[in-house]
Amino acid sequence: MMGTSSESECTVTAASSTSITCNLGRGSLGQHKVDVVIKEKGRAKHPTSGDVKFEFISGINSVAPSTVGLGGGVTLTLSGYGFHDNALVTIGGASCTIISITDQLVKCTLPPNTAGMKSVTLTQNGITLNAPTQVNYDASVTVKISSISPASTAVEGGGTLVIQGSGFGSNGTLKIGDIEVATTTFGDTEVRAELPPLPPGNHQIKLFISPNGYAVLSSTNQLAEIEVILKLQNVFPRLGSVLGGTRLTLTGEGFTTNKNLIEVKGGIMVSVKCVWLRNRLLKVSMSYNQDGITICHMCLAQK
Repeated sequence: MMGTSSESECTVTAASSTSITCNLGRGSLGQHKVDVVIKEKGRAKHPTSGDVKFEFISGINSVAPSTVGLGGGVTLTLSGYGFHDNALVTIGGASCTIISITDQLVKCTLPPNTAGMKSVTLTQNGITLNAPTQVNYDASVTVKISSISPASTAVEGGGTLVIQGSGFGSNGTLKIGDIEVATTTFGDTEVRAELPPLPPGNHQIKLFISPNGYAVLSSTNQLAEIEVILKLQNVFPRLGSVLGGTRLTLTGEGFTTNKNLIEVKGGIMVSVKCVWLRNRLLKVSMSYNQDGITICHMCLAQK
């Protein structure tokens, strides 16, 4: 048995009057006192010169791949030893999203980055490890997008997203934000897809082309974006009878033309009904006060 504040079991495989052989389980990094307990005899004494200790260590042996595109999205694999479930990975100071962790392997999704060599670090239990090699974000292997159309859309989706560029190949995957989108056509210079329902705001276009990652805009070397518009700008009139009957006019952008999907509540709330649109629940809530009108929140959920 081994441990200080947290103990690691060492399963005994052989023993004699002068030696014990055992297989040690996982433990936290650093030095730990070794304790031996023998049933019916008690705990073994340590030498007067000091406690017998064992040190758990960790390290990174290698990282792969060594070269990626500027858009990120590629799985980075760190090989080594002593990795823990709480490990965090950064590359060039940017977070690498963890996919999986074992004692000897850590996998994470690379973020977009600027061109150049980037250092890889792993931090766990307050200890930072540096990888022996760097990863090269290389503009020459990055797939480029020349344009996307439309540049903006409404929350209920619909319409066709057209992505033009070069080097797309014949297959790949597409996400808008974190939503996976099926492509309707996929060619070396053009990709098309039906726009799904999305919350208001700017969403990254993540066109993944193996093996080098997400395509970037040729003009900026960054991921392309599409704006999803839903804005409530004003309501007329602002005064009405408590008994109801006042006819209201709401102005803004991105409203649906399907009146069956719209519900207007008097008082402080104007909201679009919770409705199923293309297998996703779209809910939009807005509120206004005397100082103006603001959009409160929007949520999407899978059916």
